[in-house]
Amino acid sequence: MLIATNAVLAMRCPECGKMEFHDLSRFAFSRGKNVEINCSCGASKMLVITKNRSIYWLHFACVICETKHVLEISGKSLWSGEVVRLACQDTGLDLGHIGPEAKVYDLSFSREHELEALVDE
Repeated sequence: MLIATNAVLAMRCPECGKMEFHDLSRFAFSRGKNVEINCSCGASKMLVITKNRSIYWLHFACVICETKHVLEISGKSLWSGEVVRLACQDTGLDLGHIGPEAKVYDLSFSREHELEALVDE
């Protein structure tokens, strides 16, 4: 059985609005380290905190309501091979996704096309 050690985060920057993909490694959390994910413009997108690698707290900036949201997720769910949806807790709108690279890319690009079609209408 293979154990997933990497995930990809797809999320828009709350400052510049650019969609970027970021690698997230299970090994980055060794010795209780927190992991901060920043946009290429320098803005902070997400802070991932864990104490024992069984529970993770994702603190992420919301491009919709301009606040920070916190999502508590088990390590089993985060590294399961399934996509975790990041949503605005006030509106329920998608902010991003974390999961296996291929699934996250496919989901992100399909959502981008849906958004463009909606804007075109």
